[in-house]
Amino acid sequence: MRYYFHLSTGREIVLDDCGLERSDLDEVRTEVMQAIEELRDENPFANWDGWRFDITDATGSRLFSVFLTSPLH
Repeated sequence: MRYYFHLSTGREIVLDDCGLERSDLDEVRTEVMQAIEELRDENPFANWDGWRFDITDATGSRLFSVFLTSPLH
């Protein structure tokens, strides 16, 4: 199944128009945590308050959200 990782503040949104093929939501959760870790590493002084990944399926239905300020482990 293809999953999309939209980056959002609720007012601003960066749409993921490519998505990733993953076999289940456990793989998707792992991928989200890796993406958050990379964003934090690349932008160590950025203020991520309010930013989140909204994970959707191909129909656009939101499956879950993860805030960028969430603990990674």
